[in-house]
This record gives sequence, structure tokens and C-alpha cells, in this order.
Amino acid sequence: MAIAIGNQWATLASISDDIARQKTKFQRDFAALSDQFDTIFVTLAGRIKWQRRFLGFVGVLAVVGAAVATFVAYRVTNVPYMSCWSG
Repeated sequence: MAIAIGNQWATLASISDDIARQKTKFQRDFAALSDQFDTIFVTLAGRIKWQRRFLGFVGVLAVVGAAVATFVAYRVTNVPYMSCWSG
């Protein structure tokens, strides 16, 4: 799960960097029209921020779920580990 979240986080960082480059290029090359497209770039930035928050939430949820599952497993199973060797 950590690898998948990390991969998605890196992908979002790459997309965010690309959007920033495109915005700068657009403002430089098409200065007269750039104001008309600001809402698009603001919307994309908001979407990336939402995705990062969601990934953080999923990460926290995964850690909490693993902790709860581990706690429950230790509370439910009461098998002395040495009994496996001694029969």
C-alpha cells in the first residue's frame, strides 16, 4: 500500500510540475489570452490538492487498519508459540 501511495504521490508531483511549466509557458507565449484560462489552472491545482489529501487519508486509514488488525489478532489468538515446538 505504501508503494502504491508513494507512486501516486510522485505522479501527482510530476503532473503538478508539468502544469506549472505549461502555465508559465502559456503566460509567456500568449499573454493576451492567459487571463481567460486562469480558472482552468486554478481548477487543476485544486484537483491535485484534493488528490493529495485523499492519498494522505488513505495512507492514514491503511496504518490505522493495520494497527487495529494486529491488535485484534493478538487479542483473539492465545496460542503460546513454544507449544508448536514441544507438541
